[in-house]
Amino acid sequence: ILQPGLVIMSVLAALHGVSAGEKVAVDGVAAEVNNSFITIGDVRGLIQSSQKQLATRYSGDELKSQMHKLFTNAVNTLMERRLILDAYEKQENKFPDTYLEGRVDEIAQDMFSGDKVDLRAALAREKLNYDEWRKEMKEHVIVSTMRRMNVEQNLSLSRPGRSGRLMIR
Repeated sequence: ILQPGLVIMSVLAALHGVSAGEKVAVDGVAAEVNNSFITIGDVRGLIQSSQKQLATRYSGDELKSQMHKLFTNAVNTLMERRLILDAYEKQENKFPDTYLEGRVDEIAQDMFSGDKVDLRAALAREKLNYDEWRKEMKEHVIVSTMRRMNVEQNLSLSRPGRSGRLMIR
């Protein structure tokens, strides 16, 4: 008698090029950041297109090594993102909703020329609903703005006539 979980694992292993007998994690916790979990599914969602590119360039042990690096970098990226979002939530001065909403609207305008039908079709292909997408875009705006603010606070240009180097505090 076949167990449904074993069948699903075997199918996933076959799709990912894993030989029989190798263990494959279907989903689980990849990292914990400030009581929030980053799942293996979150990481896979981030690296999906890059995995396909690596599979066309590499094979064997080198492919495994490149996939491991990709996965590790993605986990680190998601952890950094979570830390930035947590720091934003803790700060007293938040970005005005009008700023965040305006930036999300600009992104939609840039990506889809203001065509909501195209936007919704693209979201459907990605299996996202509009509200989820707006939330993701809002978080993207927060993270990129917080990064930019942090860089601006920690960089200063040296005076003309001196070394002309960028000074980092």
